Amino acid sequence: MSMAGPRRAAFTLIELVVTISIIILLAGLTVSMSAAVLQRTEIRRTEDVLRTLDVALDEWRLLAGRELTWWALFDDPDLQPMCDVHADTPEVLIISEALGVIGRPAPVREILAGIDPRLMHQYEDGALPPWIDTPSEQAEVEARFIGGLTILDAWGVPIYATHPGRLHVNGQDVGEPDRDGTIRTYNELVYGIAANRRMRFVSAGPDGQFGVAHAPPSTQPFKLAADNVCSYPITTP
Repeated sequence: MSMAGPRRAAFTLIELVVTISIIILLAGLTVSMSAAVLQRTEIRRTEDVLRTLDVALDEWRLLAGRELTWWALFDDPDLQPMCDVHADTPEVLIISEALGVIGRPAPVREILAGIDPRLMHQYEDGALPPWIDTPSEQAEVEARFIGGLTILDAWGVPIYATHPGRLHVNGQDVGEPDRDGTIRTYNELVYGIAANRRMRFVSAGPDGQFGVAHAPPSTQPFKLAADNVCSYPITTP
């Protein structure tokens, strides 16, 4: 007669707990890694959009032989019709105003056509998107931007465009100019200086919040701006 050893139970309770814990840990790591990969993919998609906008702006500047012009609220009212972007335009609509100018030449339209159509939104009468959420913005869209475009980042938030101020005139303007000789605008302090008279395109990034690029580093507004994605690096004032 054979002497077989005692038969071992399939699993003890401790072994089951350890096995389940390992499975949960591995699942959590997989989810975290997948989320990180997805976020990097979304950042790259957004960076591609910003680069396309930058190239389109370069093409327009080459064709027009000039920079986009900016009208400030305290400038001569007679100059307003001759300017491309206006200081009283709500900041969420500045990119739409700029696109309405640079998107006229066919070569620029061809460049902009390279943007994923899912990231392009056209304003329609009676169907305003959720980011147009104030009476002044609604009035501006209805008066000037029906049929106009805005560009979204990979997280579905409109990209903002920050334009430098007009050229600083010594002896007439109060305050110091930026390094490129323009008057610093409020939007430049929030979203980053538009260096060398070059419009900056900015995405709010994964958290969907812009923050304040030039706030004190220890403050929450500055921390919120840390994951913003820009068309070129932010410089200090």
